[in-house]
Amino acid sequence: MNKAWKRIGLGLISIGLVLVLLVSGVVPQVTQAGPGRAVKIGLHGVFTGGLADVGVPWSEGVLDYVRYLNEKQGGIDGVIVKAEWEDTRALIPRTLTAHKRFMEKGVVAELIIESGPGEALRPFAIRDEVPVIYVGGPTRSMFTPRPRWEFGMCFQVETWLAMPAWWFAEEVWTEERPPRVGLMIFDVAAVRDAIEGAEYFADELGYELIGYEVVPFYGAIDTSVEWLRLLAKKPDIVIVGVYASSLVTLAKDAGRLEIIEKGTPICATTLALLQSMVDIIGKEAENWYSLNPYPTSVDTHLPGMKFIYEAAKEYRDREPRDIAGYYIAG
Repeated sequence: MNKAWKRIGLGLISIGLVLVLLVSGVVPQVTQAGPGRAVKIGLHGVFTGGLADVGVPWSEGVLDYVRYLNEKQGGIDGVIVKAEWEDTRALIPRTLTAHKRFMEKGVVAELIIESGPGEALRPFAIRDEVPVIYVGGPTRSMFTPRPRWEFGMCFQVETWLAMPAWWFAEEVWTEERPPRVGLMIFDVAAVRDAIEGAEYFADELGYELIGYEVVPFYGAIDTSVEWLRLLAKKPDIVIVGVYASSLVTLAKDAGRLEIIEKGTPICATTLALLQSMVDIIGKEAENWYSLNPYPTSVDTHLPGMKFIYEAAKEYRDREPRDIAGYYIAG
């Protein structure tokens, strides 16, 4: 367990490292900025395409926070933050084009939602010395370059699939043998690291990994074959590392096949099954477990949620119940 939590800690520490870069003047453009001046950040927005159901609230959250920061708090120590954005759709060619445009506009940092385009962007971020902030956890390859220019906001992705498996083994499972864990994933950089992490931690955290199935990143039409192949291995739980439109199809198929009703629980991994996705999926999302490292819209007791409610109400006319999880992440 110590190894697991140390890896999680690395992911959390990376958030602080990014903030240090921006506020301490390590980035040259920030050093030159003083009170009354402005710096620019580049948002790789997702307003259309297959990832839009999670990308839109995330992109809106980033833009609304920047607006709130400037209007309500006077920026950061008097420095106004301007958000330049492009609708990259989480596609690699559009991401690289957006980076080129951001460099022409003089941005000091870039924000991105998907690990695949983030991997492609890394060499250009290193070349141009611009930090890239990824909404998920850091992938293993992010730690390779020195100095480091790409950072994850969540815990390290190698724990994404291992953590819910460990939780199930510790808190739910009652038999003497280790629970049999099956994975349902889509093929992106972050999830590839997560599979290796699930394999690495299996013995230490007390579960047996029996295999995984892969569904398309965008636009899965039917996942029945993948479900039936995985269920044939008789898992005691299935952990799902699938997001956005493909998750909708996967959840609908799981409901049609009555997987949970027949005795196999399902757990969505980090940031997959937030409220916005539950609203889209509907009744088929009932009785799923979900791993969520960010607050939800009902966590009204948390001090940090206050300004999110204020911004959502003022800029989007949304009540707390209508605030999507990815809006909070943004």
